[in-house]
Amino acid sequence: MAELLLSFAERRLRVIAVGIALIAATWIRMDGILLFVPVGVAAIYLMPFKKGVQAAVLAVMVACAPSLGWAVRNVMVGLPALPVCCVLPDGSLAPDGYMKWVRTWAWSEHQRANATNFDVSNYFYIKIAPIAYRNDDERGIVEAELKRLVAQTGHPFPKDINDTFRDLANKRFAEQTFGEKLQLVLDRHWGLLGRSLWPWTTTADDGPSKPGLSHIWQFLTLIGFAVAAGTALWVRTPYLRYMVVVGAIYGLVRLEFFVFMFGIEIRYLVETNILFEVSAVAGAVVLTKLLAGRSLAAKSVR
Repeated sequence: MAELLLSFAERRLRVIAVGIALIAATWIRMDGILLFVPVGVAAIYLMPFKKGVQAAVLAVMVACAPSLGWAVRNVMVGLPALPVCCVLPDGSLAPDGYMKWVRTWAWSEHQRANATNFDVSNYFYIKIAPIAYRNDDERGIVEAELKRLVAQTGHPFPKDINDTFRDLANKRFAEQTFGEKLQLVLDRHWGLLGRSLWPWTTTADDGPSKPGLSHIWQFLTLIGFAVAAGTALWVRTPYLRYMVVVGAIYGLVRLEFFVFMFGIEIRYLVETNILFEVSAVAGAVVLTKLLAGRSLAAKSVR
């Protein structure tokens, strides 16, 4: 983010510096790849369209070079070229059928975490929220399969149990109406954003609980960002508009990505706070100067 701000100061994308920053971001956390989006937005914002696209592509090429080398190494030693999602602590793959079933109903962080809190040694930690069951028949099947699963503690997730959950998931998807599927997506948005929009809510993240300092800070940050966005539209300060646009697009992309990927954990949105915070401070400075200037003008008239 610092490199994007320096890029604005120079009125061009700092290709090499931004590319190196992207290497660090993507190798620390794989979801750092989402930063490619604000980099592209910044390049097109700062430069003529064609040159901006070229600069963004070059920055991404710099960022991808080490990963490409690592992918070639993986293939040479018999591993998949790309990282494999959902690997359990013992190295085995997570049960895709069971995970598919959880995706048909879970919308909050706690629901998802409680349903997926297991590896080969602790199946007994699994807790299914009451909203998971479409009817008593499904409840009976799930409870019976989980009872069998607990008996398999210390062993990989049994294929027959995984297949049963896959069948339940397929049946649920087939029976769900468009409205129910849409409601599930909207609920996941609220599960991720609810406490940031209103820390004292009792309808997000599995019911009532006292907000933490992080929730209150995110709430204040969003207010500051909203004020900055309004100020940018009012005053049309170039650097403030730049930060607001880049921050808003990055926040939206990150939110939609994790809703789509079923990564409904509030911690995944923390990275969006960086540009929101910087924009809020810049907006406060611009607004203060504007109000101070108007106050001085009014005094001089009097």
